[in-house]
Amino acid sequence: MRALATQSGMTGNVIGAMYHLLLVVFDSGESSMDCLDRTGPFAPVVMLVYMLVSLVLLMNMLIALMAKTFEDSWAVQKEIYSFGFAQQEGLPAR
Repeated sequence: MRALATQSGMTGNVIGAMYHLLLVVFDSGESSMDCLDRTGPFAPVVMLVYMLVSLVLLMNMLIALMAKTFEDSWAVQKEIYSFGFAQQEGLPAR
Protein backbone atom coordinates (compact mmCIF):
# COMPACT_ATOMS: atom_id res chain seq x y z
CA MET A 1 0.00 0.00 0.00
CA ARG A 2 2.96 2.32 0.58
CA ALA A 3 4.07 1.80 -2.99
CA LEU A 4 0.55 2.59 -4.19
CA ALA A 5 0.56 5.89 -2.31
CA THR A 6 3.88 7.00 -3.76
CA GLN A 7 3.16 5.77 -7.29
CA SER A 8 -0.18 7.53 -7.52
CA GLY A 9 1.32 10.87 -6.44
CA MET A 10 -0.53 11.07 -3.15
CA THR A 11 2.46 12.38 -1.25
CA GLY A 12 1.65 16.05 -1.85
CA ASN A 13 -2.02 16.22 -0.90
CA VAL A 14 -4.22 15.77 2.13
CA ILE A 15 -4.95 12.08 1.50
CA GLY A 16 -1.24 11.32 1.21
CA ALA A 17 -0.54 13.23 4.40
CA MET A 18 -3.26 11.35 6.25
CA TYR A 19 -1.95 8.04 4.90
CA HIS A 20 1.60 8.78 6.09
CA LEU A 21 0.36 9.91 9.50
CA LEU A 22 -1.72 6.73 9.74
CA LEU A 23 1.46 4.76 9.13
CA VAL A 24 3.27 6.71 11.85
CA VAL A 25 0.48 6.20 14.39
CA PHE A 26 -0.29 2.53 13.74
CA ASP A 27 2.96 1.19 12.32
CA SER A 28 5.27 -1.10 14.24
CA GLY A 29 8.13 1.36 14.31
CA GLU A 30 9.20 1.17 10.67
CA SER A 31 7.92 4.64 9.85
CA SER A 32 9.38 7.77 11.34
CA MET A 33 8.33 11.38 11.56
CA ASP A 34 10.28 12.28 8.43
CA CYS A 35 7.03 11.76 6.52
CA LEU A 36 6.04 15.24 7.71
CA ASP A 37 8.68 16.70 5.39
CA ARG A 38 7.53 14.73 2.34
CA THR A 39 3.83 15.56 2.54
CA GLY A 40 3.92 19.33 2.41
CA PRO A 41 1.99 21.59 4.78
CA PHE A 42 -0.92 19.18 5.27
CA ALA A 43 0.69 16.59 7.54
CA PRO A 44 1.63 18.92 10.42
CA VAL A 45 -1.88 20.41 10.39
CA VAL A 46 -3.53 16.98 10.39
CA MET A 47 -1.19 15.76 13.13
CA LEU A 48 -1.94 18.87 15.23
CA VAL A 49 -5.69 18.38 14.85
CA TYR A 50 -5.35 14.67 15.68
CA MET A 51 -3.34 15.40 18.83
CA LEU A 52 -5.73 18.13 20.00
CA VAL A 53 -8.78 15.90 19.50
CA SER A 54 -7.01 13.05 21.31
CA LEU A 55 -6.10 15.36 24.19
CA VAL A 56 -9.67 16.64 24.54
CA LEU A 57 -11.11 13.10 24.49
CA LEU A 58 -8.63 11.83 27.07
CA MET A 59 -9.29 14.79 29.36
CA ASN A 60 -13.02 14.23 28.99
CA MET A 61 -12.65 10.57 29.98
CA LEU A 62 -10.54 11.53 32.99
CA ILE A 63 -13.11 14.08 34.15
CA ALA A 64 -15.93 11.56 33.69
CA LEU A 65 -14.07 8.94 35.75
CA MET A 66 -13.39 11.44 38.52
CA ALA A 67 -17.04 12.56 38.55
CA LYS A 68 -18.24 8.96 38.79
CA THR A 69 -15.86 8.25 41.66
CA PHE A 70 -17.00 11.40 43.46
CA GLU A 71 -20.67 10.47 42.99
CA ASP A 72 -20.11 6.99 44.41
CA SER A 73 -18.14 8.36 47.34
CA TRP A 74 -20.78 11.05 47.99
CA ALA A 75 -23.59 8.47 48.06
CA VAL A 76 -21.73 6.33 50.61
CA GLN A 77 -20.87 9.38 52.72
CA LYS A 78 -24.49 10.56 52.66
CA GLU A 79 -25.66 7.16 53.90
CA ILE A 80 -23.07 7.14 56.70
CA TYR A 81 -24.11 10.66 57.74
CA SER A 82 -27.79 9.74 57.76
CA PHE A 83 -27.08 6.65 59.87
CA GLY A 84 -25.06 8.69 62.36
CA PHE A 85 -27.72 11.39 62.53
CA ALA A 86 -30.43 8.78 63.16
CA GLN A 87 -28.43 7.28 66.03
CA GLN A 88 -27.78 10.70 67.53
CA GLU A 89 -31.47 11.60 67.56
CA GLY A 90 -32.32 8.40 69.40
CA LEU A 91 -34.12 6.77 66.48
CA PRO A 92 -33.70 3.02 66.19
CA ALA A 93 -31.08 1.90 63.72
CA ARG A 94 -32.05 -0.23 60.77
